[in-house]
Parts: sequence; structure tokens; C-alpha cells
Amino acid sequence: MTALSRALSIRKANPYGQFGQTEDALTNNGATGCTDTVLQFVTKFVKDRWFTHNQIRRTVGHRNAGTGLTSSEVGAWFRAKGLPYVVKFNLTADQMLSLSRTRGPVMVGEMYSHHPEWRGYTYLGVTADGRPNGYARPDKAAGKNQLKGFTGRHMTLLLGYTDSTHVYVFEPNHNSPGRPQNVAYDVITVAQFKNLVASYRTSTGMTYCAHPTKTLS
Repeated sequence: MTALSRALSIRKANPYGQFGQTEDALTNNGATGCTDTVLQFVTKFVKDRWFTHNQIRRTVGHRNAGTGLTSSEVGAWFRAKGLPYVVKFNLTADQMLSLSRTRGPVMVGEMYSHHPEWRGYTYLGVTADGRPNGYARPDKAAGKNQLKGFTGRHMTLLLGYTDSTHVYVFEPNHNSPGRPQNVAYDVITVAQFKNLVASYRTSTGMTYCAHPTKTLS
């Protein structure tokens, strides 16, 4: 079984989001827990161990429930749990795609404003219009669905890709009270993924990811 097929299988079996979890007070009931949620998956994928948001935050010493984890704290989690991952800045989207194919899932910083939307979804009176980065694959009930409010820095997980129209991304901003759907993953295009990476660079002046240091399977 390849790393991608195993990652998709795990997500299908348990399509949790950053909201609706237990022991999440330290992420403001999941509101600031996108990176924590991706770390949950990476740790499960590599070590077959599950940790709550609160456990992750206590381990890395993050005390402000109103803010997300820093890159230094992400690195601290990798070291604390012996995960073969490293934080990197300024890799290109092509490099991230290549690493996901040859090694395994890659954590990727994006601007949530640019995540491909859920076609036909309506949230707080706003219906998805596909701007600025189109829709997730229309035959999959998935994609960005917080269409009002948050637009900022966000952590996703590039699970892998097969061709220019099948990039698999775990986007954790789901399962809130107003958006209770659980989503296993989004299927987007390479062009859309590159737009996500570019959106983060435009906002921060750099790209941000964390990738495996060896081949995972």
C-alpha cells in the first residue's frame, strides 16, 4: 500500500475536522486548531498514536488558546514524538508535490481565502461562487465551506497527487456547529494547489511546509 492510499484510507475511516473534538479547550474549542488537527493525523499516520489538541498544546508549551501553533512549536512536536518530519520555508509548490509523491504527506501553509470552495454550499446567507480559486472536484461533496468570516493563515495537509487534476488535500476546517459535515479530503488540481502555496507567499513573503525526512508507507 502506498503512502497516499493509506492516508486516504485513514481519512475515509475517520473523517474528523478541527471542530467537534473532545479536550480542545486550549484551541478555543477547535477554532485555532488547524495545525493541531493536521499534527493529529501525521502522528497517527506515522506512529499509530492519537493525541488531543490539549495534549499537543501542553507538550509544546502553547498557552494562548486564541492563537495557532508556531512553526517552532510544530518542530518541537516532531522532536517530542520522534516523528521523521522537518519544517521548511520557501520550498516551491512543485517541490512539495514531489515530496508528497516520494515520501508521504506534507503539511502546507495556505491562506484559507484561496481554498477551493464547496460547489453549491451556502453558509450564513453566502453561496459559494468559486472565487478566487475555483471549486473542489464537483463530484466530491467537499471543499471550503466557511464562506463568511475567517480568511487567514491556515494549515492543510497535502496527502499526495496522481496527475494534474487529482491532488488530495486534508483541509481541517470542518465539523463546526454551523457546518457539521465531516470531510475526508478535497480533490483539487495542481494549478489550484499552486495557487494555495502562492497565496501564503503573497501574504507572508515566504512559503511554509513540513515534510517527511524519509519515505513513509
